[in-house]
Amino acid sequence: MKTKRASERMKNAVIVLLLISAVLHGWASRLFGNGPARPVAALVALYDRLTASSGGSAAAERFTEAAKPWTVLITNENGGRYAVRYDTRERDTLYGRTSGLFGEAIGSAGAPVKIAKERWRTALEDAGIYYEYALPIKLFVLSGWFGARVEGDWGSLPVRRIAVVSRGDAGAVLFQDAVTGDLYEAKTAMISGLESVISLYDDNGAAFAFQRGLRAQDETSLILEGAYQHPLVEASSPLENEDNLVSVLNTLGVSEHLKFSYIDRDGARVYVEQSATISVSPGGLVRYRVDERTVPIDTQPDEATAIEMARDMAAKTVGLYSGEAEVTFSGARAVSYGVWEVEFVYAIAGGRIDSSLGYPAARITVTGAEMTEMELYFRTYHTGGGSVELLPEAQAVAAAGGMCRLVYVDNGGAMLEPAWMVWSEGAA
Repeated sequence: MKTKRASERMKNAVIVLLLISAVLHGWASRLFGNGPARPVAALVALYDRLTASSGGSAAAERFTEAAKPWTVLITNENGGRYAVRYDTRERDTLYGRTSGLFGEAIGSAGAPVKIAKERWRTALEDAGIYYEYALPIKLFVLSGWFGARVEGDWGSLPVRRIAVVSRGDAGAVLFQDAVTGDLYEAKTAMISGLESVISLYDDNGAAFAFQRGLRAQDETSLILEGAYQHPLVEASSPLENEDNLVSVLNTLGVSEHLKFSYIDRDGARVYVEQSATISVSPGGLVRYRVDERTVPIDTQPDEATAIEMARDMAAKTVGLYSGEAEVTFSGARAVSYGVWEVEFVYAIAGGRIDSSLGYPAARITVTGAEMTEMELYFRTYHTGGGSVELLPEAQAVAAAGGMCRLVYVDNGGAMLEPAWMVWSEGAA
């Protein structure tokens, strides 16, 4: 689980200095086959190639998180617990201040060892930071989002809960296998900056189910105090705007001047552009498919790479028109050798948005180095139209006997109402 972050950074810094000199000298002689502009683009491209070929960690560190934690909890030195789940702006602030600490901790961690439930509970009460994700994510994928790299078989473990805690002059990373429930701890060096971050936050009443004495099936469910007012959500279809539709088609490679299109029997307009077929339904569902005969699998991306490729495409399409909602990773599966199917859902105000039609925000098939099939459901969501009072979270968990998740059901109407849904372990 260790990395060589310091040495890799030094090596990459030397590479940068060398390639700057190379680009500046080579540009004038057209060494890179360049025209009279864009030396910066060439510099970036050359850096990418050099760091990738040198075995450096730059390629992994470029991956942007495809999902942020559903919940962030900070426990200060006095045992006070500050948690954020439904205020996504505050969640983003906390994540921005703390995600680098996870990278530092994972990067200096030793081999994980299995621990007992009692040790896990004790650690959750130590000073530190705790992330809870909405679904399991492979540890090697998750660590890549933190800018670290996990070595060995540990990377394949699916993780939904992960914590970094302080112990005097040392620290620890703790995580749970979301499938088996097994608990692990990996010792780390002292985590610089952890104390200064956690000291910024006081207690806001958050507590785990076992601390409240709740008889929940999941005793480490984190319960927030006063979480009962939740916003109504306004929904609309952005592709009803012709300019938005043209922009999306351009992103998918369809020229706005393309004349050849037709209406299929389901009412969708179908475009054929070179080897790809794109259909746009009246409700905002866009389907994209490449002729498989034209797509050789020249590379076999691993799961993290496939997720990053799909995340980037989702951000450029449905993510541009989602309004206040996030387009967040909800799963990946290997379809066949070199082929991955990656899904994303909409989430807003700490709640997941479910389409009554069963559409995710995006379902993208990555084949080798290309995206060969996509299902993109374009919706725009905003809060601000009032709120609904639900049972407080603690009462909802006690009544359900398990963790509850805030859910909005989108049936195509203009207004979505929040509701509690019993949430099984590992559900998206």
